[in-house]
Formats: sequence, structure tokens, C-alpha cells
Amino acid sequence: MNSIAITIAEEFLRSPNPQIRKNSLVALAVVDEEESGQVIADTALTDEDWTVRQRAKSELLSGLAATAPVIPAAVEDVLVRALKSDDAQKQKRAYAILGQLKSQGFFVPQVRIKFGNRMWLASTLYFSYYVNRNWSFRLRKWKPGLIGTLIGATPLIVYASKSFETVSTRLIGVVLLLLGFSLLGTLVSVLATQFLTPINMHLRPVSASIVQIVETFLNVLAGTIILQIILSFVVGRFLEYAPISVDFFAIFILIFSLLSAFARLGTILTFGHLKFLRIGNVRTRNLIVQTLGGTAVAFIITTFIYLPLWAPSRSMYERHTLTNIWLGCISIAMGLAAAFASIDNEALPLDGRISKQPATN
Repeated sequence: MNSIAITIAEEFLRSPNPQIRKNSLVALAVVDEEESGQVIADTALTDEDWTVRQRAKSELLSGLAATAPVIPAAVEDVLVRALKSDDAQKQKRAYAILGQLKSQGFFVPQVRIKFGNRMWLASTLYFSYYVNRNWSFRLRKWKPGLIGTLIGATPLIVYASKSFETVSTRLIGVVLLLLGFSLLGTLVSVLATQFLTPINMHLRPVSASIVQIVETFLNVLAGTIILQIILSFVVGRFLEYAPISVDFFAIFILIFSLLSAFARLGTILTFGHLKFLRIGNVRTRNLIVQTLGGTAVAFIITTFIYLPLWAPSRSMYERHTLTNIWLGCISIAMGLAAAFASIDNEALPLDGRISKQPATN
């Protein structure tokens, strides 16, 4: 009886109407057979309409929940063959589906893929996983970026508050510093997260890490160059009294880019670790651990790069300004790390399971 139902559903899957094809997928999902899962998986890889593919993927992931953490052989075969095929579209879609299964605790086969292809697949997961990429989506990580930046600004506020003589100037100075670094940290966090995907969704973590670190660096580099042009215009045209020259600002383009790259490295290295800590649920723990790890790695490495700027020839005002900016790097690093950790938390299952598959590459 089930085989007849599958045959009928397959006939409807050939309909030119996308809604009929989606209804057929719902009917197929009810049939408890490996063959139905195979057909759904194949539809998720090959249908020409993205809404049908999304429905197929949703039905597939829902249906496989009953077999977790094992993927049925028929479904696994379809996905693995697609990943090994010469069809670029099928490869990308199979990579995304297998990555989602991996992030949900399924045991995903370690398929041998050429290094260049691994890098390419890691870079394309963003387009397969995030279908609707509107402006609201692109700004989605401003909140964790802002919160992390504000928390990380504590050392800066403590140091800067000692530089003001009166209570009123101290209050104004602290508010201006907070406002400036909050805006800058949030902006850099938004730039850095534009093309990132949860690291736990990638089949090859090492390849994905390389791709994400490079993407983060380039995104922030491009964004801060544009910001530099705007700042240069403002400083040169309207703030002629400013003691810091335009070329002095240019130094921080590279520093912010490196800060972003190292913050991403730190969050990747600490993802899923320190499980002995009993801090709420696994998402909360992971958010805290990744945020602290990303902040520490970014700040320590950036400090070594930053040290040559404290040249003895610089004026006392410039050295003081450099110290403020250096402490501000903690603020920006924490905002970045919080935004990155928030992205990685998107792929953590609600029950808190983190895949224990080996991190082979």
C-alpha cells in the first residue's frame, strides 16, 4: 500500500505547479518508508523552485528526527552521491543538508572531497542556508554586537574617567566614548557577520574556519576603508584642529580587520568546549565561553601588533589617545565575539546536543 502511495506522490511531484509538488512532499512525509525519504531528499536537491526545495528539506529533517542520530541508508546514499557529483548546485544543496543534520547530532559520513572544493563549498553554504537575505537579515547581529561592545567597554571607561578634572567633563567624556565605541563596535560586528554561517554546520571545520576568517577580514577591511574615507573627509574638512592626522586613522583599518579575524578564530577554537561548566543550558554556556575566548584571542594577538604604535617620539596626547583606542579594542573584540557566538548558536539543537564527530578535514 505504501509503495502505491509513493508512486502516486511521485506523479504529483512532476506537476508544473509548485504548490502541488509541496503538497505531495507533505503526503510523502507521512509514509514511513526509506523510499519516501529518498524521494524527498532527491527533491530537496533537484527541484527548480526554491520554495519546493525548502519544503522538501524541512520535511526531510523533520522525518529523520525519529531515526536520530542515524541517517537511513537510502537517504544518506542520495545525499552522498550528490555531494560527490559534478553538478555544482546539487553539491551545494547536499552540503547544506548534511551540515544541518550534523549540527543536529546526526552521524554524517566523512566524504572525501578535494581541498579546493571543500573551500568552495564552505563559502557557498551561506547562500544555501540563508535563503531570504533582506536588510533586516543583514543587520541581524547588531544587538549581540552592541551588548558585547558595551560590556567590553568597562576597562576603557575606568581608564578614561581618570583623565577628566571635573565631574561634568568626566560624565560628558565617558558618554561620548561609550557612544563612539558602541557605534563603531556595532558597525564592525555587522560588517564581520555578513557572510558567516554556524561553524557546526560545516562538514569540514578546518576548511570552513579558513574561509570564515578570511571572509571576516575582507568584509571588515572593505567596510572600514569606506569608513576611513568618510572620517578623512570629516577630519580634514570640518575638524582641522584635530591633532591626529588622516594617515594616523588609516592604521586602524588593518587593526580592526585583524581584530575581527582573530575574534572569529577565538570563537571557533572555543566552540563546544568547557562542557564541565554548569551555566544554564548549553546555548548560554557556549555563548559565554565563545565570547570570552574570542575576545581574549583577538585582544592578545592585536596587542602585539599594536605595540609598535607606542613610539617614544609621539606626544603625550597621542600616547593617551592610543591607550584609549587600545582599551577600546577590548570593547570591539567582545562585540565581535558575541556576534560570532550568536551565529554559531543558531545551529545548536534545542536539546543542547553538539555533534561529537571527529574534526577531520
